[in-house]
Amino acid sequence: MTLVHLTGAQFTFVVYLVCEFASLMDEDNIADMKGNERFARLVIASIGALAMTVFAISYGILTFFNGSLLSPFVNYPFAGTSDWYEVDALDKANLIRPAQGGWRAIKMVSYFAEYIVAFCILISLAVINYFFYRYTVKPYIKDDEEDHVCEETDDDE
Repeated sequence: MTLVHLTGAQFTFVVYLVCEFASLMDEDNIADMKGNERFARLVIASIGALAMTVFAISYGILTFFNGSLLSPFVNYPFAGTSDWYEVDALDKANLIRPAQGGWRAIKMVSYFAEYIVAFCILISLAVINYFFYRYTVKPYIKDDEEDHVCEETDDDE
């Protein structure tokens, strides 16, 4: 299930960020952007990419050095112990105690970084929507409203 989750996260987070950077580097898109749109989107995408890198590094550390169900106690090189599992008679692993010390800190960094990536994607979409509405939709609404304004006639007097 972890592999399914990570695959879905890659398609959601990484592919979105790659597409966002590609759109921000395309000359036709750049020509269509007005105001600070490109700058805002570039900053948000960069923060998301940095957070995704931090997530990948921290999750990689946890994956490769965190021990296994057969050997859950991994003290070196980090202070504290990793997750402690107990295997029952049906070979089902039950979590007895969550990670402590450095392992816990790495897990918290991993979770926080994943949250930041997701948040950056949501903010990025909100920025795209804002600039689209402001420069594409709103001028047409304003023009349309001006066309329907009733002028006073001599009959109203």
